[in-house]
Amino acid sequence: MNYHLLFDALGSRRIRIAVTGASGGFARSLLAQCRAIPAIEIVALYDLNTDGTQALLSALHYRDQDSRVCASEQDVRHCQQNGELAIISDYRLLSALMFDMVVEATGKPEVSINIAVSAIKRGIHIGMVSKEIDSVAGPWLNRLAAQHNAVYTTVDGDQPSNLIGLYTWAKVLAWR
Repeated sequence: MNYHLLFDALGSRRIRIAVTGASGGFARSLLAQCRAIPAIEIVALYDLNTDGTQALLSALHYRDQDSRVCASEQDVRHCQQNGELAIISDYRLLSALMFDMVVEATGKPEVSINIAVSAIKRGIHIGMVSKEIDSVAGPWLNRLAAQHNAVYTTVDGDQPSNLIGLYTWAKVLAWR
């Protein structure tokens, strides 16, 4: 994929992203990379460990004044209006924010499915990192997303996506 063409096609538009499981390893790598991509704006980070999320942002050299912990819908809306990154410990607060995609990386099935379904029903795209959910509900979530003009996909860089990539590459090479 030619990423220059992809991001050039956006023009000045920014893709607004919420990341769940924010204090985990996948989120750390994603957040480090997103800082270098002007077309991506992280609007919310969900994790039960808000202190760990703040520490991660600090370690990645995000400015403290650009984010804050929010505990209510009013807080998250205020954050978004002021261009701040909302850090939340209640995933239900995501529904008070406007964004284009959620990267779901909690690894907690009961939370992950609720986040995905809620987002899809709002027409928000899903990048699924939580293999536990994708392996059980991925096809169903994909159909649900199609019904709501959203995209459901596994993310590049995690086990399911890597396995799919290896499998399809082997088929391209005509390996059987």
